[in-house]
Amino acid sequence: MTATPLSVNRPVITHTAALRAIGAALAHAESLQISVAAAVVNSGGTLTGFARMPNAFLISGDLSIGKAHSVAAVGLPAEVVEQAMAQEAPRGGRWSVPGRAA
Repeated sequence: MTATPLSVNRPVITHTAALRAIGAALAHAESLQISVAAAVVNSGGTLTGFARMPNAFLISGDLSIGKAHSVAAVGLPAEVVEQAMAQEAPRGGRWSVPGRAA
């Protein structure tokens, strides 16, 4: 009988890598002359790093963390998730729920 492993080895992002990613995001935002919030989560969805630039929209922090969680959950690059969401965007400004009247 083969024993079932009690743990799984997964890649872990270090705090140094998280800070480097956030720094790159903020530098890119500065080059575009915009203010943003940037979040990094590990593969389990735990927040590893976060920064919000002055004058960024108040909700941008929550949105950046939510986006990071979504990308970690799906396991695909942010651009791919964004493209999929854009294809599923509501027509006429309303989201529809399957099985319910719009």
